[in-house]
Amino acid sequence: MNRSMLNYRIVIVNVVYIIGFQCNSLYAQSNPFKAGLLLNFNGIEITGQSDMFWNSLTGRIWGMGGASVGLFVKKDLSKKLNGIAQIRYIGKGSLYEFTNEYGVRTFEALNLRYVEVPILLGCKIPLQKTTCYLETGFAVARMFASKLSIEDLFKRMETPGIDQFNNYDFCWIGELKLPLIKKKKDKWLLGVRVSRSIVSIHEIYKLYNFDYGVEVCYLLN
Repeated sequence: MNRSMLNYRIVIVNVVYIIGFQCNSLYAQSNPFKAGLLLNFNGIEITGQSDMFWNSLTGRIWGMGGASVGLFVKKDLSKKLNGIAQIRYIGKGSLYEFTNEYGVRTFEALNLRYVEVPILLGCKIPLQKTTCYLETGFAVARMFASKLSIEDLFKRMETPGIDQFNNYDFCWIGELKLPLIKKKKDKWLLGVRVSRSIVSIHEIYKLYNFDYGVEVCYLLN
């Protein structure tokens, strides 16, 4: 590449950067970021080859309860569209019920702990008496703790490679929310949230986190 062509490209990049920065600054003054808090109560379970993971010949795989808490920021992109970024702690996992060698029913609880960062696109849908908020997007979660809780007295023969979980969970998310308080429709939102892994969370078995539950959001500003 000759020197004149290089200088030409540098000028173009600088001009685009200045225009973009100025436009963004002007837009941000009239459409600032909004921040809020969120709380989830989830049903959680592991899907996919969970029967192979637990070698469940004498048992049954159940979902169990989980929770999630975090922060979010959102910015209006138009009158009906907005972008949302979240950061949250979320617990995932599943429960396995089986009959041990003594003929007693017992349980194994798989608990996976993540820090999750979802990036969502939201849409405001006006209804006759209220507004519906539909949000969807993707998230990456970093696992910081995992535990398979087993009653030692009734411990079954472990599946080979049972602890070989991937450090990351890539998932799709869908949310549907409605105002919780009519007079403060933009402050409190109540809705449902569904999330499922799109890539296996285990190195050997094709396992996927599936979470569903109720979410409460509070807008701070």
